[in-house]
Amino acid sequence: KKLPAIVIISYLVKTFVLTKLFEIFRTEPGAQNTMFKISHYIIIALAIILGFITIQLREFITIAGSFLAIGIGFALKDLASDYVAGLFILIERPVEIGNYIQLDEHTIGTVQKISARATTIRTARNFSIIVPNKDLVSKQIINWGDGRISVGFELRVSVDYNQNLERVKEILHKTIQSHDAILKVPTTVIRIEDFGDSGVNFFIRAFISARRVREQWDISSDLRFAIMKVFKENNITIPFPQIVVHRTDEKAINSIK
Repeated sequence: KKLPAIVIISYLVKTFVLTKLFEIFRTEPGAQNTMFKISHYIIIALAIILGFITIQLREFITIAGSFLAIGIGFALKDLASDYVAGLFILIERPVEIGNYIQLDEHTIGTVQKISARATTIRTARNFSIIVPNKDLVSKQIINWGDGRISVGFELRVSVDYNQNLERVKEILHKTIQSHDAILKVPTTVIRIEDFGDSGVNFFIRAFISARRVREQWDISSDLRFAIMKVFKENNITIPFPQIVVHRTDEKAINSIK
């Protein structure tokens, strides 16, 4: 008797309540599917709870205690955390389908699917990583596609101390801006970062469109090739580690021999 009622209630919630809310909040299809499933499970759970009410109090306490001791204490703990985190993701939307995110050094890619328990990320090497939703909520993530217009990336290059540094900066700026992916605004930043053991270290921060964030490593490689080429054309050398020995006392050196 209860099964048809559950099906009818689930259908009504899906048709008249959730569908209307999805239209108001412009919820994406993947999130809609997950919310439909969650609402269906909630209705079933409520039906089970109502069924327990008809059982004598002593029997109810015994059954509930068993479920709490065995289920919540073991398998349900992590599973419940994932489902709660999934609900949080759907409401707060820290990540959405299509976002390019980085969870750690090895977990970088495009969000393909957000389900109630886990999120699927497609990497640049075209394989999927299944990430439990609680990890997306509890860990720090970088969302490259979260409403941004531009995304910055960094390069570093060193030159010999005997170079004209203002000229080097001018050449670097011209080379960086000549790439079709580099934006004029925000402007490219080039400055001396440090004085190294063998040369002067330049820091470069350039900006590309957020739509091309997946190409940032290819663009960085293109720029390095271009910098090497223009340095060679202008006789600008990139230093390498070396040791300079100054001879100040010929007699002392001969005595060591």
